[in-house]
Amino acid sequence: MSRSEEAPMGPLMTGVIALALLLVHFTLGHVQQGALAATIAASDAQIALEAQKLRQSVLFAHANQPGLDRDVRANEMAEAAAMGQGRGIGALAEDLEKLRDTAQHEQARARVIELAEVALELAILLMAAAMAGQSRRIMVGAGAVAVLGVVLAALAGVGITLF
Repeated sequence: MSRSEEAPMGPLMTGVIALALLLVHFTLGHVQQGALAATIAASDAQIALEAQKLRQSVLFAHANQPGLDRDVRANEMAEAAAMGQGRGIGALAEDLEKLRDTAQHEQARARVIELAEVALELAILLMAAAMAGQSRRIMVGAGAVAVLGVVLAALAGVGITLF
């Protein structure tokens, strides 16, 4: 292939890589938004769990006060004990763990997509260098880096994270 035939290839590949970069950038924003929402939900769940534990502790403490009416004591002890059953403290703790796992997974996805974005940016720079130097080797390297970026983005898109 002569150099005159290579010339249109560089700008076309650069355009395709730039389009991929745009899509990856939008995906990154969406994943980061999801990670932030999951982190906030986990924080809210942590606060709700701590509030339930505190309420249970207060009920137990109040129920053990001397001179308290027997019926009031029994009701408060029953309410405090019920908080540990059903959709009580244990279920809140399980929900919290799920929310934390979701937040961590979304943050890991965002990190992989950030790597994909960097790879695509590097590919564009390499492509510019290849066109300036009319180097087929650099162009092939730019294509390989771009493919790496697309693969990373695709992996993160389906939920596979590297770390």
